[in-house]
Amino acid sequence: GTVVFDGGGAQSLTPGGSAFNNLTVNNAASVVTLTAPVVISGNLTITAGELATANNQINIAGNWSNASTVTVGTGTVVFDGGGAQSLTPGGSAFNNLTVNNAASVVTLTAPVVINGNLTITSGTLDVGANNQITVGGNWNNSGGTFNENTGTVVFNNAGAILNNETFYDVNITVGARTCATGFTVSNNLVISGG
Repeated sequence: GTVVFDGGGAQSLTPGGSAFNNLTVNNAASVVTLTAPVVISGNLTITAGELATANNQINIAGNWSNASTVTVGTGTVVFDGGGAQSLTPGGSAFNNLTVNNAASVVTLTAPVVINGNLTITSGTLDVGANNQITVGGNWNNSGGTFNENTGTVVFNNAGAILNNETFYDVNITVGARTCATGFTVSNNLVISGG
């Protein structure tokens, strides 16, 4: 089943260690705020209003679909499903994003901004129809696959590329960007800052 938050005022979500199947935020008037980490074994859908993560981790096994607002603190969103997952960020940025889907692929349906670290521990991150990924922290592919297609990765703050990754286009716009083992760019490398 699906739990829908559709109140007319501020709401809080305290999962108490229990997982949700599908979770929908449809509170056009206000904010739904997490008070603790949450596990979603299905889909997260934000149709109206705001979801505030308040520094808590979200583990999601289904699709992430945002048509409104997600406000992140310092928490991490982990995609850890057992099948194909899609990510529709809807213009809201992530803090840290982790792909840990050993069985399948997480596919972007639109450009995504990650203010902190992007980590791929297992499975595949696919840019989809050549969507841009903006990363403010570290890029760490420690055991998965990155399908770059013809997408662009933008590094817009100081951080490190911790693995020998292959990119299509890379833009380094701000901050010092270190690399532990080198990286490959198959098309354009643009360094406009840093």
